[in-house]
Amino acid sequence: MCRAEGMLEAFGWLGYGAVLVGRDGRVVGLNGAAENHLGSSIRVVRGRLTARDRRARGRLQEFVAGIARDRPGGAPGAAALPRPRGHPVVACVAPVSSAVREGVPQLGGIILLLDPDHRREPAESLLREAFGFTPAEARLAVGLARDHDLRVIAELHGVSVGTLRVQLKSIFGKTNTRRQGQLAALLAQLSLGAK
Repeated sequence: MCRAEGMLEAFGWLGYGAVLVGRDGRVVGLNGAAENHLGSSIRVVRGRLTARDRRARGRLQEFVAGIARDRPGGAPGAAALPRPRGHPVVACVAPVSSAVREGVPQLGGIILLLDPDHRREPAESLLREAFGFTPAEARLAVGLARDHDLRVIAELHGVSVGTLRVQLKSIFGKTNTRRQGQLAALLAQLSLGAK
């Protein structure tokens, strides 16, 4: 079961809720990010994952039943799971590959819980390593990923807006982007769950 725990931990590190489901349709394990959704969008009832919303419950159960019917390589499914506040959590359900099953035979599938309200940002260390950013450029990029404008970032770090514009020009060159919108899209793709 150590491999399954490693999978849960890896998804949690990335900021995603993950629920492992056995071939019998029962919950094998869930990470802390998934536990945060318990009660608001999902529940575990008699060992089985269920949606709190009645309409979403049937769709989620249908996907989990597909895992239980042992359809490796079957088409993944997705269900929106409404919650009392915020956007719905999206549950992406997929069977695991036969290679994963060799290590954990009772494992049937995984359910990733994608929370559109969960703030994500790239790690400064990742940006420095991937693009050769200076520490100041990495701080600026993270600030932009947080939707701060240059004035706010300048105040936070005690620098001038002019200095930030010079750094931004350097960031554009290092990332092969030309506009802040392009840069924002790139940073979103590299973003991990904010702690």
